[in-house]
Amino acid sequence: MDAEEREKMLHKIADDARSMAKETDFERLEADGILTKEGAWYRVHNFDELPTGTQARVSEIQQDSKGIKVKFSKSSKFDKLSKKLDRLIKE
Repeated sequence: MDAEEREKMLHKIADDARSMAKETDFERLEADGILTKEGAWYRVHNFDELPTGTQARVSEIQQDSKGIKVKFSKSSKFDKLSKKLDRLIKE
């Protein structure tokens, strides 16, 4: 991998991490009927309508007779990662 390819890859990974670091407005998504909170899980009614960064933060998935439920990783994990990647890119 040459330096240009490495640079492109780092930028892509950093962009993805920044997208996943954005806070998700779960209340709005519930109000819009995209998902419903069920204990520690969220029942997803329309996965395609979730923001891309939120989709990528799915950490667990479960299917039952009602459909699909998911759990999400915290956005703060990806905020730290994106900051580390930004520092790496600047070097």
